[in-house]
Amino acid sequence: MQENWDRISHTLSNHYKGHGYKRSLFKNISYLRTEMTDRSETRIVLGVPTELERGLIQRTIAPDISQEVQKLVLSQFTIEFEITGEQITFPAPVIDQEPELTSTVAHLPIKMATSKKVVNSTDFTLAETIRGEENRMLIKAIEQTLNEPQEVPFPLLVTGESGAGKSHHAKTLWTELRNRYDADRVKLITGEKFLTDFLEHIKTKQTWKFQKKYRHETDVLVIDDISCLKGAKKTQEEFLAVLDHFHSYRKIIVVTLPCHPSELIGLEPAIVSRLTSGLHIELKKPYAEFRRKFIKNQFDKFKLSIEMSCVELICDNTRCFREIKGYVNKINFLFAGRTDVIPTREITSYVQFANPVATLQTPEEILNLASTRFKVDVKQLISKSRVKKIVTARNYAICMMRDKLGLSLQEIGRHVGHRDHSTIRHAIIKSAGTETARVARLNV
Repeated sequence: MQENWDRISHTLSNHYKGHGYKRSLFKNISYLRTEMTDRSETRIVLGVPTELERGLIQRTIAPDISQEVQKLVLSQFTIEFEITGEQITFPAPVIDQEPELTSTVAHLPIKMATSKKVVNSTDFTLAETIRGEENRMLIKAIEQTLNEPQEVPFPLLVTGESGAGKSHHAKTLWTELRNRYDADRVKLITGEKFLTDFLEHIKTKQTWKFQKKYRHETDVLVIDDISCLKGAKKTQEEFLAVLDHFHSYRKIIVVTLPCHPSELIGLEPAIVSRLTSGLHIELKKPYAEFRRKFIKNQFDKFKLSIEMSCVELICDNTRCFREIKGYVNKINFLFAGRTDVIPTREITSYVQFANPVATLQTPEEILNLASTRFKVDVKQLISKSRVKKIVTARNYAICMMRDKLGLSLQEIGRHVGHRDHSTIRHAIIKSAGTETARVARLNV
């Protein structure tokens, strides 16, 4: 069977001359042995270096191998791929000679001599990425793309509102893939860059260079926000061709969008169909707990220590990652180099927050806010008056003291006219709308 395999190897090597990706995959296959099964079938065992190669080979070139074997083996046969753990290396290209274009997705541990310096940014690594319920599914998809890409149905489409973290996660995946594969063949671009690059090649009448760059010289393509392609018919045709090429050769492609592709007016239905045929993950804006983790992480990177009240202050004034980074960068600019714990009051004296409620730190400040908002005097708030307007303002202040300051019922009672704790509890429950919900949320 060894002679037959040599013949098959020669045939397929010639067949894959114009397909660098398949050719590099085929180079990783070695013939091991031929066995006879209990059912009188011929079992041909081929060796591959790792589990990654086995998955890629089974999905791409295994049918071609089976077709060639069928020409030489007359009986029933099966083909199995066994992991050998042996890495196949290639000689470094000679200087001043263009290296052969081969895909490094097929041989994960190999670093080609032509690779650029690998990105080593700690801001965009999987280890530094904050994890929560909001990005749990996307993190799983990234990990599976790194370890078992053959199991991920590409294209990977990530959608979400501005500030939800689409670009951050896209850069994280790109960084991790560059550290694993040949960096030259792992590309991260914006939709606008794709558009302008294509237009430049049209002007110079060299669209073949564009096709070579984004198809034959790329194994991993991450495109951030393709919404700018809507209405550009020629560019969409080329993008569709790129999608088809990556799908045919089982390459990795990741696309981000601010909304579902069907909501983009002017985007071709064929592109919508291709994008939604893979794995679609929608990112939600981070909830409060996720924002707190991200805020602490950002201050740790700058080696600044702040009070927990400042974390809550930033959390209450932000709804997305970009807003958080804006506040953190401003505070770092003002207090860079400080080794002590920076008081919240000192920060608020320099940094203006949009939400005044978030800056409240004392019961007196809350009473003043309730007084201003409901246009009643502070003395009326702590009095025994049962006028509806005053009671509403008083209950508002009570709930704020419980929510924002976490005071006990007895402490709140002392600040609103020395009222009994049962009266405070009744005010909180009454303001809730439903007793059960309020009791659960405020722990009264």
